[in-house]
Amino acid sequence: MRGILPWIAALALAAASFLLWPADALYEDAADLLPAGPGRAGLTLLADAGLLDRVLVTVSAADQALLPAAIDTCGRELARSGLFKNVLYRIRGNGYGLAGVTAANLPYLLTEQDYGLLRERTTPAGLEAQLSRLFLFLNSPSGYGAAPIAARDPLGLVPVILSRYARLGAGLGMTLVDGRMLSRDRRHGLVIAESRYGLSSSAGAARVAELLARAGKRLGRMGARMTVTGPLPHTLANRAAIRRDLRLLLPLASVLLVVLLLVGTGSAAGPLLFLIPALAAPPAVVFAARVNGRLSAIAAGFGIVLLGIGVDFAIHLYFARRQGGVRTVLRPVLIAAFTTVGCFAILLFSTIPVHRQMGVLAMAGLVLALVLAFVLVPTLAGRKTPMARGLELPGSGRRGSRTAVLLWLALLAAAAWAWPGLRFSGDMGRLDASGGRIAAREAGFARIWGGEAAAATVIGARGRDLAAALD
Repeated sequence: MRGILPWIAALALAAASFLLWPADALYEDAADLLPAGPGRAGLTLLADAGLLDRVLVTVSAADQALLPAAIDTCGRELARSGLFKNVLYRIRGNGYGLAGVTAANLPYLLTEQDYGLLRERTTPAGLEAQLSRLFLFLNSPSGYGAAPIAARDPLGLVPVILSRYARLGAGLGMTLVDGRMLSRDRRHGLVIAESRYGLSSSAGAARVAELLARAGKRLGRMGARMTVTGPLPHTLANRAAIRRDLRLLLPLASVLLVVLLLVGTGSAAGPLLFLIPALAAPPAVVFAARVNGRLSAIAAGFGIVLLGIGVDFAIHLYFARRQGGVRTVLRPVLIAAFTTVGCFAILLFSTIPVHRQMGVLAMAGLVLALVLAFVLVPTLAGRKTPMARGLELPGSGRRGSRTAVLLWLALLAAAAWAWPGLRFSGDMGRLDASGGRIAAREAGFARIWGGEAAAATVIGARGRDLAAALD
Protein backbone atom coordinates (compact mmCIF):
# COMPACT_ATOMS: atom_id res chain seq x y z
CA MET A 1 0.00 0.00 0.00
CA ARG A 2 2.89 2.36 0.79
CA GLY A 3 4.16 1.94 -2.74
CA ILE A 4 0.83 2.98 -4.24
CA LEU A 5 0.34 6.18 -2.22
CA PRO A 6 3.17 8.15 -3.93
CA TRP A 7 1.73 7.27 -7.32
CA ILE A 8 -1.75 8.33 -6.25
CA ALA A 9 -0.34 11.66 -5.03
CA ALA A 10 1.55 12.19 -8.31
CA LEU A 11 -1.57 11.38 -10.34
CA ALA A 12 -3.62 13.76 -8.19
CA LEU A 13 -1.07 16.54 -8.77
CA ALA A 14 -1.18 16.01 -12.53
CA ALA A 15 -4.99 15.95 -12.57
CA ALA A 16 -5.31 19.00 -10.30
CA SER A 17 -2.98 21.02 -12.51
CA PHE A 18 -5.56 20.98 -15.30
CA LEU A 19 -7.96 22.84 -13.04
CA LEU A 20 -5.52 25.75 -13.04
CA TRP A 21 -5.16 25.77 -16.84
CA PRO A 22 -5.97 29.31 -18.10
CA ALA A 23 -8.80 29.54 -20.63
CA ASP A 24 -7.55 29.69 -24.24
CA ALA A 25 -3.96 29.58 -22.99
CA LEU A 26 -2.68 27.42 -25.87
CA TYR A 27 -2.19 29.50 -29.01
CA GLU A 28 -0.26 29.83 -32.25
CA ASP A 29 1.08 33.23 -33.30
CA ALA A 30 3.75 33.73 -35.95
CA ALA A 31 4.67 37.08 -34.37
CA ASP A 32 6.12 35.30 -31.34
CA LEU A 33 8.72 33.65 -33.56
CA LEU A 34 10.24 37.08 -34.26
CA PRO A 35 12.84 38.67 -31.96
CA ALA A 36 12.30 42.05 -30.40
CA GLY A 37 13.73 44.77 -32.62
CA PRO A 38 13.29 45.82 -36.25
CA GLY A 39 11.58 42.57 -37.31
CA ARG A 40 8.81 42.77 -34.71
CA ALA A 41 8.54 46.56 -35.13
CA GLY A 42 8.04 46.12 -38.87
CA LEU A 43 5.34 43.52 -38.29
CA THR A 44 3.60 45.84 -35.83
CA LEU A 45 3.77 48.67 -38.35
CA LEU A 46 2.17 46.51 -41.02
CA ALA A 47 -0.57 45.53 -38.57
CA ASP A 48 -1.22 49.17 -37.62
CA ALA A 49 -1.45 50.04 -41.30
CA GLY A 50 -4.10 47.36 -41.78
CA LEU A 51 -1.97 45.29 -44.18
CA LEU A 52 -1.26 42.30 -41.96
CA ASP A 53 -4.84 41.67 -40.86
CA ARG A 54 -6.42 42.16 -44.27
CA VAL A 55 -8.65 39.52 -45.83
CA LEU A 56 -9.00 39.50 -49.61
CA VAL A 57 -12.14 37.73 -50.80
CA THR A 58 -12.61 36.98 -54.49
CA VAL A 59 -16.29 36.43 -55.30
CA SER A 60 -16.99 34.48 -58.48
CA ALA A 61 -20.21 33.51 -60.24
CA ALA A 62 -20.79 31.50 -63.40
CA ASP A 63 -23.72 33.79 -64.21
CA GLN A 64 -22.37 37.34 -64.42
CA ALA A 65 -25.85 38.67 -63.65
CA LEU A 66 -25.55 37.16 -60.15
CA LEU A 67 -22.15 38.69 -59.42
CA PRO A 68 -23.30 42.12 -58.10
CA ALA A 69 -25.76 40.54 -55.66
CA ALA A 70 -23.15 38.00 -54.56
CA ILE A 71 -20.59 40.75 -53.89
CA ASP A 72 -23.11 42.77 -51.86
CA THR A 73 -24.21 39.70 -49.90
CA CYS A 74 -20.63 38.80 -48.99
CA GLY A 75 -19.77 42.39 -48.05
CA ARG A 76 -22.85 42.86 -45.88
CA GLU A 77 -22.30 39.51 -44.16
CA LEU A 78 -18.76 40.51 -43.16
CA ALA A 79 -19.74 44.06 -42.17
CA ARG A 80 -22.59 42.90 -39.90
CA SER A 81 -20.41 40.41 -38.03
CA GLY A 82 -18.50 42.97 -35.98
CA LEU A 83 -15.25 41.05 -36.60
CA PHE A 84 -13.89 43.62 -39.04
CA LYS A 85 -12.89 47.25 -38.63
CA ASN A 86 -13.53 48.06 -42.26
CA VAL A 87 -15.21 46.17 -45.09
CA LEU A 88 -14.87 47.55 -48.61
CA TYR A 89 -17.10 45.95 -51.20
CA ARG A 90 -18.81 48.90 -52.86
CA ILE A 91 -17.58 52.47 -53.27
CA ARG A 92 -20.44 54.89 -53.02
CA GLY A 93 -20.65 58.63 -53.67
CA ASN A 94 -19.79 60.92 -56.53
CA GLY A 95 -16.18 59.86 -56.74
CA TYR A 96 -14.71 63.13 -55.42
CA GLY A 97 -14.55 62.25 -51.73
CA LEU A 98 -10.91 61.12 -51.86
CA ALA A 99 -9.96 64.14 -53.90
CA GLY A 100 -11.50 66.41 -51.26
CA VAL A 101 -9.55 64.74 -48.46
CA THR A 102 -6.37 64.96 -50.51
CA ALA A 103 -6.88 68.67 -51.21
CA ALA A 104 -7.32 69.37 -47.50
CA ASN A 105 -4.03 67.61 -46.69
CA LEU A 106 -1.86 68.80 -49.59
CA PRO A 107 0.78 70.46 -47.36
CA TYR A 108 1.53 67.09 -45.77
CA LEU A 109 1.53 65.10 -49.01
CA LEU A 110 3.69 67.23 -51.30
CA THR A 111 7.28 66.17 -51.96
CA GLU A 112 10.25 68.23 -53.15
CA GLN A 113 9.44 67.16 -56.71
CA ASP A 114 5.87 68.41 -56.24
CA TYR A 115 7.12 71.78 -55.04
CA GLY A 116 9.19 72.02 -58.20
CA LEU A 117 6.01 71.41 -60.22
CA LEU A 118 4.29 74.05 -58.09
CA ARG A 119 6.96 76.61 -58.97
CA GLU A 120 6.54 75.82 -62.66
CA ARG A 121 2.78 76.24 -62.56
CA THR A 122 2.93 79.57 -60.68
CA THR A 123 4.98 81.31 -63.36
CA PRO A 124 2.95 83.55 -65.72
CA ALA A 125 3.21 81.03 -68.55
CA GLY A 126 2.47 78.10 -66.24
CA LEU A 127 -0.60 79.81 -64.77
CA GLU A 128 -1.98 80.56 -68.21
CA ALA A 129 -1.47 76.96 -69.39
CA GLN A 130 -2.97 75.45 -66.24
CA LEU A 131 -6.03 77.70 -66.27
CA SER A 132 -6.62 76.87 -69.92
CA ARG A 133 -6.55 73.14 -69.15
CA LEU A 134 -8.85 73.68 -66.19
CA PHE A 135 -11.34 75.66 -68.31
CA LEU A 136 -11.50 72.93 -70.93
CA PHE A 137 -11.88 70.22 -68.27
CA LEU A 138 -14.77 71.95 -66.47
CA ASN A 139 -16.62 72.41 -69.72
CA SER A 140 -16.24 68.76 -70.72
CA PRO A 141 -18.56 65.87 -69.68
CA SER A 142 -15.90 64.40 -67.39
CA GLY A 143 -15.62 67.69 -65.49
CA TYR A 144 -19.27 67.76 -64.50
CA GLY A 145 -19.56 68.38 -60.76
CA ALA A 146 -15.81 68.95 -60.30
CA ALA A 147 -16.10 72.71 -59.77
CA PRO A 148 -15.72 72.52 -55.95
CA ILE A 149 -12.48 70.57 -56.27
CA ALA A 150 -11.20 72.90 -58.99
CA ALA A 151 -11.91 75.92 -56.76
CA ARG A 152 -9.83 74.37 -53.95
CA ASP A 153 -7.06 73.13 -56.25
CA PRO A 154 -6.79 75.38 -59.32
CA LEU A 155 -3.16 74.38 -59.87
CA GLY A 156 -4.07 70.69 -60.34
CA LEU A 157 -1.87 69.22 -57.61
CA VAL A 158 -4.50 66.78 -56.35
CA PRO A 159 -4.33 64.53 -59.48
CA VAL A 160 -0.57 64.26 -58.92
CA ILE A 161 -1.16 62.83 -55.44
CA LEU A 162 -4.03 60.62 -56.60
CA SER A 163 -1.74 58.98 -59.14
CA ARG A 164 0.39 57.80 -56.20
CA TYR A 165 -2.66 56.29 -54.52
CA ALA A 166 -3.06 54.09 -57.57
CA ARG A 167 0.33 52.56 -56.90
CA LEU A 168 -0.81 51.53 -53.43
CA GLY A 169 -2.98 48.90 -55.08
CA ALA A 170 0.20 46.83 -55.46
CA GLY A 171 -0.50 46.02 -59.08
CA LEU A 172 -4.14 45.00 -58.69
CA GLY A 173 -5.85 45.28 -62.04
CA MET A 174 -9.52 46.08 -61.56
CA THR A 175 -12.32 48.24 -62.82
CA LEU A 176 -15.15 49.95 -60.95
CA VAL A 177 -18.64 49.10 -62.15
CA ASP A 178 -21.43 50.76 -60.18
CA GLY A 179 -19.01 51.12 -57.28
CA ARG A 180 -18.04 47.44 -57.19
CA MET A 181 -14.47 46.27 -57.77
CA LEU A 182 -14.53 43.84 -60.69
CA SER A 183 -11.80 42.01 -62.54
CA ARG A 184 -10.98 42.99 -66.11
CA ASP A 185 -13.09 40.15 -67.49
CA ARG A 186 -16.06 41.16 -65.22
CA ARG A 187 -16.34 37.60 -63.90
CA HIS A 188 -14.97 38.20 -60.40
CA GLY A 189 -15.55 40.74 -57.65
CA LEU A 190 -13.27 41.79 -54.79
CA VAL A 191 -14.17 42.32 -51.13
CA ILE A 192 -11.46 43.74 -48.84
CA ALA A 193 -11.89 43.47 -45.07
CA GLU A 194 -9.62 44.45 -42.18
CA SER A 195 -9.97 42.21 -39.13
CA ARG A 196 -10.28 43.53 -35.60
CA TYR A 197 -8.21 40.56 -34.44
CA GLY A 198 -4.62 39.77 -35.33
CA LEU A 199 -4.65 37.21 -38.10
CA SER A 200 -1.16 35.99 -37.29
CA SER A 201 -2.73 34.52 -34.14
CA SER A 202 -4.76 31.34 -34.39
CA ALA A 203 -7.43 32.58 -31.94
CA GLY A 204 -8.46 35.55 -34.07
CA ALA A 205 -7.98 33.64 -37.30
CA ALA A 206 -10.32 30.85 -36.16
CA ARG A 207 -13.18 33.29 -35.43
CA VAL A 208 -12.78 34.98 -38.80
CA ALA A 209 -12.57 31.60 -40.56
CA GLU A 210 -15.89 30.50 -39.04
CA LEU A 211 -17.58 33.65 -40.33
CA LEU A 212 -16.11 33.24 -43.81
CA ALA A 213 -17.26 29.61 -43.89
CA ARG A 214 -20.84 30.73 -43.19
CA ALA A 215 -20.60 33.44 -45.85
CA GLY A 216 -19.24 30.90 -48.33
CA LYS A 217 -22.20 28.57 -47.72
CA ARG A 218 -24.63 31.43 -48.28
CA LEU A 219 -22.94 32.35 -51.55
CA GLY A 220 -23.05 28.71 -52.58
CA ARG A 221 -26.82 28.69 -52.22
CA MET A 222 -26.91 31.72 -54.55
CA GLY A 223 -24.83 29.94 -57.20
CA ALA A 224 -21.61 31.84 -56.42
CA ARG A 225 -18.41 30.99 -54.60
CA MET A 226 -15.65 32.81 -52.73
CA THR A 227 -11.90 32.36 -52.42
CA VAL A 228 -9.96 33.82 -49.49
CA THR A 229 -6.34 34.96 -49.77
CA GLY A 230 -4.01 36.89 -47.49
CA PRO A 231 -2.38 35.95 -44.16
CA LEU A 232 -5.49 34.13 -42.88
CA PRO A 233 -5.13 30.85 -44.88
CA HIS A 234 -1.46 30.59 -43.87
CA THR A 235 -2.27 31.02 -40.17
CA LEU A 236 -5.01 28.39 -40.34
CA ALA A 237 -2.79 25.92 -42.22
CA ASN A 238 0.06 26.36 -39.73
CA ARG A 239 -2.36 25.95 -36.82
CA ALA A 240 -3.68 22.70 -38.27
CA ALA A 241 -0.14 21.41 -38.95
CA ILE A 242 1.10 22.16 -35.43
CA ARG A 243 -1.89 20.52 -33.75
CA ARG A 244 -1.73 17.54 -36.10
CA ASP A 245 1.94 17.05 -35.21
CA LEU A 246 1.16 17.22 -31.49
CA ARG A 247 -1.58 14.60 -31.81
CA LEU A 248 0.69 12.32 -33.86
CA LEU A 249 4.18 12.77 -32.41
CA LEU A 250 3.33 12.68 -28.70
CA PRO A 251 1.76 9.18 -28.85
CA LEU A 252 4.56 7.93 -31.13
CA ALA A 253 7.25 9.26 -28.77
CA SER A 254 5.45 7.72 -25.80
CA VAL A 255 5.22 4.29 -27.43
CA LEU A 256 8.88 4.42 -28.46
CA LEU A 257 10.01 5.31 -24.92
CA VAL A 258 7.92 2.54 -23.39
CA VAL A 259 9.37 -0.05 -25.77
CA LEU A 260 12.95 1.13 -25.19
CA LEU A 261 12.45 1.07 -21.41
CA LEU A 262 10.97 -2.41 -21.55
CA VAL A 263 13.89 -3.75 -23.61
CA GLY A 264 16.58 -1.75 -21.84
CA THR A 265 15.57 -2.60 -18.27
CA GLY A 266 14.57 -6.16 -18.97
CA SER A 267 11.75 -5.74 -16.45
CA ALA A 268 7.99 -5.25 -16.64
CA ALA A 269 8.41 -2.32 -14.20
CA GLY A 270 10.70 -0.52 -16.64
CA PRO A 271 7.92 1.06 -18.74
CA LEU A 272 6.52 2.63 -15.57
CA LEU A 273 9.59 4.87 -15.56
CA PHE A 274 7.99 6.66 -18.53
CA LEU A 275 5.15 7.78 -16.26
CA ILE A 276 7.53 9.84 -14.13
CA PRO A 277 8.29 12.57 -16.73
CA ALA A 278 4.77 12.14 -18.10
CA LEU A 279 3.28 13.00 -14.70
CA ALA A 280 5.64 15.98 -14.41
CA ALA A 281 4.53 17.38 -17.78
CA PRO A 282 0.99 18.65 -16.93
CA PRO A 283 2.05 20.75 -13.89
CA ALA A 284 5.02 22.09 -15.86
CA VAL A 285 2.85 23.08 -18.83
CA VAL A 286 0.33 24.81 -16.56
CA PHE A 287 3.14 26.58 -14.69
CA ALA A 288 4.66 27.83 -17.95
CA ALA A 289 1.25 29.04 -19.15
CA ARG A 290 0.66 30.87 -15.86
CA VAL A 291 4.08 32.51 -15.87
CA ASN A 292 3.80 33.66 -19.50
CA GLY A 293 0.06 34.35 -19.46
CA ARG A 294 -0.37 31.87 -22.31
CA LEU A 295 1.66 29.14 -24.01
CA SER A 296 2.59 28.73 -27.66
CA ALA A 297 1.70 25.38 -29.16
CA ILE A 298 5.25 25.27 -30.55
CA ALA A 299 6.64 25.60 -27.01
CA ALA A 300 4.16 22.99 -25.76
CA GLY A 301 5.39 20.63 -28.49
CA PHE A 302 8.82 20.91 -26.92
CA GLY A 303 7.38 18.83 -24.08
CA ILE A 304 7.91 15.78 -26.29
CA VAL A 305 11.65 16.37 -26.01
CA LEU A 306 11.35 16.79 -22.24
CA LEU A 307 9.91 13.28 -21.93
CA GLY A 308 13.15 11.87 -23.28
CA ILE A 309 15.36 14.12 -21.12
CA GLY A 310 13.36 13.83 -17.90
CA VAL A 311 13.24 10.05 -17.92
CA ASP A 312 17.05 9.89 -17.63
CA PHE A 313 16.93 10.73 -13.91
CA ALA A 314 14.51 7.90 -13.23
CA ILE A 315 16.59 5.42 -15.26
CA HIS A 316 19.82 6.15 -13.33
CA LEU A 317 18.09 5.96 -9.97
CA TYR A 318 16.24 2.78 -10.96
CA PHE A 319 19.38 0.83 -11.87
CA ALA A 320 21.31 2.21 -8.89
CA ARG A 321 18.47 1.22 -6.56
CA ARG A 322 18.37 -2.32 -7.91
CA GLN A 323 22.12 -2.64 -7.27
CA GLY A 324 21.81 -1.10 -3.81
CA GLY A 325 24.02 1.88 -4.60
CA VAL A 326 21.84 5.00 -4.91
CA ARG A 327 24.44 7.12 -3.14
CA THR A 328 26.95 6.43 -5.88
CA VAL A 329 24.74 8.09 -8.50
CA LEU A 330 23.08 10.73 -6.30
CA ARG A 331 25.70 13.38 -6.93
CA PRO A 332 26.02 12.74 -10.72
CA VAL A 333 22.23 12.81 -11.13
CA LEU A 334 21.93 16.11 -9.25
CA ILE A 335 24.81 17.66 -11.21
CA ALA A 336 23.30 16.48 -14.49
CA ALA A 337 19.90 17.91 -13.50
CA PHE A 338 21.26 21.31 -12.44
CA THR A 339 23.50 21.71 -15.49
CA THR A 340 20.63 20.81 -17.82
CA VAL A 341 18.24 23.20 -16.06
CA GLY A 342 20.95 25.88 -16.13
CA CYS A 343 21.37 25.53 -19.90
CA PHE A 344 17.65 25.94 -20.45
CA ALA A 345 17.67 28.98 -18.14
CA ILE A 346 19.69 30.79 -20.82
CA LEU A 347 16.55 30.80 -22.97
CA LEU A 348 14.92 33.17 -20.46
CA PHE A 349 17.12 35.95 -21.83
CA SER A 350 16.10 35.36 -25.45
CA THR A 351 14.34 38.17 -27.32
CA ILE A 352 12.05 35.60 -28.97
CA PRO A 353 8.91 34.94 -26.87
CA VAL A 354 8.64 31.26 -27.85
CA HIS A 355 12.21 30.64 -26.68
CA ARG A 356 11.44 32.14 -23.27
CA GLN A 357 8.34 29.97 -22.97
CA MET A 358 10.42 26.89 -23.83
CA GLY A 359 12.91 27.85 -21.13
CA VAL A 360 10.25 28.12 -18.42
CA LEU A 361 8.60 24.87 -19.52
CA ALA A 362 11.89 22.96 -19.64
CA MET A 363 13.10 24.17 -16.25
CA ALA A 364 9.79 23.40 -14.50
CA GLY A 365 9.44 20.02 -16.20
CA LEU A 366 12.97 18.86 -15.40
CA VAL A 367 12.80 19.92 -11.75
CA LEU A 368 9.47 18.14 -11.29
CA ALA A 369 10.76 15.05 -13.11
CA LEU A 370 13.79 14.96 -10.77
CA VAL A 371 11.63 15.26 -7.64
CA LEU A 372 9.18 12.60 -8.82
CA ALA A 373 12.07 10.30 -9.71
CA PHE A 374 13.34 10.40 -6.12
CA VAL A 375 9.81 9.80 -4.79
CA LEU A 376 8.52 7.16 -7.21
CA VAL A 377 11.54 5.10 -8.25
CA PRO A 378 11.93 3.47 -4.81
CA THR A 379 8.45 2.00 -5.24
CA LEU A 380 9.59 0.24 -8.42
CA ALA A 381 12.96 -1.06 -7.17
CA GLY A 382 12.46 -1.49 -3.47
CA ARG A 383 15.11 -4.14 -2.92
CA LYS A 384 18.40 -5.24 -4.40
CA THR A 385 17.89 -7.70 -7.27
CA PRO A 386 20.26 -9.23 -9.81
CA MET A 387 20.51 -7.27 -13.02
CA ALA A 388 18.53 -8.65 -15.92
CA ARG A 389 20.33 -8.95 -19.19
CA GLY A 390 19.14 -5.94 -21.16
CA LEU A 391 20.91 -3.68 -23.64
CA GLU A 392 24.68 -3.73 -23.10
CA LEU A 393 27.37 -1.62 -24.72
CA PRO A 394 30.14 -3.67 -26.35
CA GLY A 395 33.76 -3.25 -25.34
CA SER A 396 33.50 -2.10 -21.73
CA GLY A 397 37.23 -2.53 -21.02
CA ARG A 398 40.19 -0.24 -21.68
CA ARG A 399 40.23 -1.17 -25.34
CA GLY A 400 36.53 -0.34 -25.66
CA SER A 401 37.04 2.99 -23.90
CA ARG A 402 39.85 3.88 -26.28
CA THR A 403 37.61 3.00 -29.25
CA ALA A 404 34.80 5.16 -27.87
CA VAL A 405 37.17 8.14 -27.43
CA LEU A 406 38.46 7.74 -30.99
CA LEU A 407 34.93 7.59 -32.36
CA TRP A 408 34.01 10.70 -30.41
CA LEU A 409 37.03 12.59 -31.71
CA ALA A 410 36.16 11.54 -35.25
CA LEU A 411 32.65 12.85 -34.77
CA LEU A 412 33.97 16.19 -33.47
CA ALA A 413 36.34 16.44 -36.43
CA ALA A 414 33.48 15.80 -38.86
CA ALA A 415 31.39 18.47 -37.15
CA ALA A 416 34.25 20.99 -37.31
CA TRP A 417 34.73 20.22 -41.02
CA ALA A 418 31.01 20.75 -41.74
CA TRP A 419 30.68 23.89 -39.60
CA PRO A 420 31.83 26.46 -42.23
CA GLY A 421 29.12 25.22 -44.60
CA LEU A 422 26.36 25.70 -42.04
CA ARG A 423 23.94 28.45 -43.02
CA PHE A 424 21.35 30.08 -40.77
CA SER A 425 18.20 31.17 -42.56
CA GLY A 426 15.98 34.04 -41.41
CA ASP A 427 13.34 33.25 -44.00
CA MET A 428 9.99 32.99 -42.18
CA GLY A 429 8.59 31.32 -45.27
CA ARG A 430 10.49 28.15 -44.36
CA LEU A 431 8.25 27.84 -41.28
CA ASP A 432 5.11 28.05 -43.40
CA ALA A 433 3.24 24.74 -43.55
CA SER A 434 0.52 25.99 -45.88
CA GLY A 435 1.50 23.70 -48.76
CA GLY A 436 0.67 23.77 -52.45
CA ARG A 437 -3.07 24.27 -52.10
CA ILE A 438 -2.75 27.79 -50.72
CA ALA A 439 0.06 28.59 -53.17
CA ALA A 440 -2.26 27.60 -56.04
CA ARG A 441 -5.00 29.79 -54.58
CA GLU A 442 -2.62 32.77 -54.45
CA ALA A 443 -1.50 32.09 -58.01
CA GLY A 444 -5.16 32.18 -59.06
CA PHE A 445 -5.60 35.50 -57.26
CA ALA A 446 -2.60 36.90 -59.15
CA ARG A 447 -4.04 35.73 -62.48
CA ILE A 448 -7.38 37.40 -61.78
CA TRP A 449 -6.23 40.66 -60.25
CA GLY A 450 -2.72 41.10 -61.62
CA GLY A 451 0.61 39.51 -60.89
CA GLU A 452 2.58 42.41 -59.44
CA ALA A 453 1.29 42.12 -55.88
CA ALA A 454 3.90 39.58 -54.80
CA ALA A 455 6.74 41.92 -55.76
CA ALA A 456 5.33 44.94 -53.92
CA THR A 457 7.37 46.65 -51.20
CA VAL A 458 5.72 48.61 -48.41
CA ILE A 459 7.68 51.40 -46.71
CA GLY A 460 6.18 52.80 -43.51
CA ALA A 461 7.12 55.52 -41.06
CA ARG A 462 6.08 56.35 -37.49
CA GLY A 463 5.90 59.73 -35.83
CA ARG A 464 4.40 61.51 -32.87
CA ASP A 465 1.65 62.71 -35.19
CA LEU A 466 0.65 62.52 -38.87
CA ALA A 467 2.76 65.53 -39.86
CA ALA A 468 5.89 64.03 -38.28
CA ALA A 469 5.30 60.66 -39.93
CA LEU A 470 4.81 62.23 -43.35
CA ASP A 471 7.94 64.34 -42.97
